[in-house]
Amino acid sequence: MRQLSALRHRYEFLVPGHGLPGDDDFVKTMAKTMSTAIRMAREAARETPNDATKAIPILPYGPEQSRWFITRLRQSA
Repeated sequence: MRQLSALRHRYEFLVPGHGLPGDDDFVKTMAKTMSTAIRMAREAARETPNDATKAIPILPYGPEQSRWFITRLRQSA
């Protein structure tokens, strides 16, 4: 997300992965939300290493998005 934000001087609108145009403030907000979610998921994984899904209720996303987020986070580890 920060790399997308770095393009703000070249492009008025950016199109993140969900496909909807957004401005730089939107991208920065999304980056902060993702950083918070990563921190929260890692803390939850340390507390309950065998069940990362326990992080779902505390993540800043809905249940389905949280499941995908956890899956992607596991794949990137």
